[in-house]
Amino acid sequence: MLKRIIFTVTNDLSYDQRMQRICDTLASNGYQVLLVGRKRKDAIPLTKQAFDQRRIFCFWNKGPLFYVEYNIRLLLFLLTNRADIVCAIDLDTVLPCYFSSIIKKQIRYTMRMNCLQNNLKLSAPRYPPHMGYGLKSLP
Repeated sequence: MLKRIIFTVTNDLSYDQRMQRICDTLASNGYQVLLVGRKRKDAIPLTKQAFDQRRIFCFWNKGPLFYVEYNIRLLLFLLTNRADIVCAIDLDTVLPCYFSSIIKKQIRYTMRMNCLQNNLKLSAPRYPPHMGYGLKSLP
């Protein structure tokens, strides 16, 4: 049986090329991939991909209320859909993935793309140490 992976993001799926590449690669290697993102009022229709895509509608489009609403809707979505692995791409979708994986006993991953892409910059911090950005570069 194929492993089913759900990736979660808060941005519009039509313009997220990094996720399209990741999901397309996994789908071409035999995984069932579902990419979940937000539905904006001005969103263009999704193009046909090798993986499934779903959009979650929210009444709020920005600010703290957007994140609260989106996380609640995403948690309900994750609890009602089958997956072997759930993956939060950025930190704004970590809580729904964490709670659904605990409840459903799933494998969970967190991919913090900004930290990984800026790995060399983080080894020589641009931020003062008191701001909490004391990350070291990966070996």
